[in-house]
Amino acid sequence: MKKDTVSGMWYRENTYDKAIIRSMNRDYFNFLKIDDRDRVLDIGANIGAFACRAAVVAEWTICFEPDQRNFKLLHKNLLQFNTAADLFGKAVTRTDGEKVKLWRNKGTNLGSHSIVQYRGRRGTSVPSIGIEKVFSKYGGFTIMKVDIEGYEYILFKDLEVPWTIKQIVIEFHLNRLNWRFNQAPKLVESLKDQGFKVVREPKLVASAKNWYSMGVFRR
Repeated sequence: MKKDTVSGMWYRENTYDKAIIRSMNRDYFNFLKIDDRDRVLDIGANIGAFACRAAVVAEWTICFEPDQRNFKLLHKNLLQFNTAADLFGKAVTRTDGEKVKLWRNKGTNLGSHSIVQYRGRRGTSVPSIGIEKVFSKYGGFTIMKVDIEGYEYILFKDLEVPWTIKQIVIEFHLNRLNWRFNQAPKLVESLKDQGFKVVREPKLVASAKNWYSMGVFRR
């Protein structure tokens, strides 16, 4: 375990952790506007690269991260900043109350575990909470960040985003043809239909080096 000299966050050596931390400015905070009145929902919080930066500014931040090893490091990172944040070791799903399988990546990218099944991965049962319950139980969110390794297309399907949410940032995963050519464009259009304008256009062209792209939306 080492500490990043720029962000002050802890990360695991020989993993993608440090690269994820350093990507925050480029992929998120150059496009988001956060102040002390914001209430932030972070779905797929990983080790807190987004949450730590958001929580030191926002009124309140709530994080969901189902992988227990990531969750422990998320807690360690947020604790040192003494922020107003609540953390839950759960997956956020479209329906409520069931345990789901988390398919874990055995490689160095420990942020790419997913509740979408990937070939060659082993699944671990984790608790979950439905997105509608998150909205009704905690409520009042103004910013929503989603990085859930392909499950974004299921989570947002026919989802009515609460009117309080004015900014959304999503990591679009493109490493399946149906996601890239069908589901990703549909998700962009569904957000536009709910009044969101594109602040950062996701590049929906995948390659060996580019299997995801950030989209930022505001209304």
